[in-house]
Amino acid sequence: MNDEKETRKKLQESAMQEFLEKGFMKASLRSICKNAGVTTGACIFSFKIRMICLLLW
Repeated sequence: MNDEKETRKKLQESAMQEFLEKGFMKASLRSICKNAGVTTGACIFSFKIRMICLLLW
């Protein structure tokens, strides 16, 4: 798996956990990125995390 795909996978997993714990509206992008081990810039670059994860939910 390449780095971009690994980053996306980490972010998806982190986002889903954040949404389950706090709910979609209270989820924090900063927290999602921190828990995934990536910078906020990398997170934003990878994809619009909330919208993608909402669609995957």
